[in-house]
Amino acid sequence: MSSTIELKEKYELEFMEAVLDGLEKVEDYLEKGNLNQDQLIECAKTSLTCECDVKIVVAILAYIDDVNYVAPGELTLIQIAASMGNYPIVICLVLKGAKINLRGKVLQPIVHAIIANDYNSVAYLLMHGAFIDFE
Repeated sequence: MSSTIELKEKYELEFMEAVLDGLEKVEDYLEKGNLNQDQLIECAKTSLTCECDVKIVVAILAYIDDVNYVAPGELTLIQIAASMGNYPIVICLVLKGAKINLRGKVLQPIVHAIIANDYNSVAYLLMHGAFIDFE
């Protein structure tokens, strides 16, 4: 079990080093293909929450097969992007097939965007069929 934790820490450290070196290093790191889908999702979440350059997040998204993947009890990528007020990434995720009414941990993406005062994302999500589920 500890080897899994060490591996996770190693890939996270390597990824963050690449992020600090810029987009080209991130692309080189991703092209090596050493990350599985779970690790790519974690890298995307880290990039979103650290407010990395949009180009870095988009580069990661290109390698993710299912942007709707969510571990039990965690937020989806679109919920995180909406909660950060990251309108360009909300657009990218919708274009990549993100389910805008998918419920993750607590709130729908549109509610996250409303709380973040990101009215561009709110409008975009509404135009693409988002609704608020009051259950």
